[in-house]
Amino acid sequence: MRIIQISDIHIPHEFEVTHDIPIRENLARIFTKINSYNYDAIVITGDLAYKKGSRAIYEHIQKKLSTIHKPIFLIPGNHDSVSLLKKTFPDNFSEHQSYYSKYILNTNFIFLDTSQNIVDTQQLLWLKAELETRKNAIIFMHHPPCYAGVEYMDSKHALQNQTEVLNILYAQPNPISIFCGHYHVAKEIITKNLHVYICPSTYYQINPVGLQFSIGSKSIGFRIINILNETIQTEVVWL
Repeated sequence: MRIIQISDIHIPHEFEVTHDIPIRENLARIFTKINSYNYDAIVITGDLAYKKGSRAIYEHIQKKLSTIHKPIFLIPGNHDSVSLLKKTFPDNFSEHQSYYSKYILNTNFIFLDTSQNIVDTQQLLWLKAELETRKNAIIFMHHPPCYAGVEYMDSKHALQNQTEVLNILYAQPNPISIFCGHYHVAKEIITKNLHVYICPSTYYQINPVGLQFSIGSKSIGFRIINILNETIQTEVVWL
């Protein structure tokens, strides 16, 4: 099974200033590159909108995705509107929940909602139950569940209830692979039983050094995830 992970596409309105970066053109380049691969599904791990989610932005993305005839799974990021995402992509979410689980090609997947910069109490209880039921599940979430060594993001934009989330994840007897975005870098972190993979953005990459925001690179990329017999191999493709 091969999954393409895209993250932090940050599609703007036409009038928004975006550091002189052609964001919509970047996404088109990404899709052109993805089309050269054989894959089974696409996962977009949040921040579909530039600053604030809107119906116009999500409908633009929906139109672009309509040309892809593969399963596409979405989760919200902190710049997204969960209610508008659910209205625009009703196949991805239930009426009452913005987090969900799927069983695809013999693999269990859990999709979390960290759009409020936390995993809320109800979702934590659900996550614990899912992990007890779905053994060897792979998790997709917008925020990394732990600090990642990107000073600006760790200090100002990390997941706010890491301790509660990590207590549940660390309590599992098996290794867990977690694929996320949010930090605008490509990175891997191993902490106890967790292997955390951060996907680069299709907008820009953040300088990992320094407490003040700065762009480290305007290269863009996505992640390829190959799953075979519970073995995961992954690589980042840069454009």
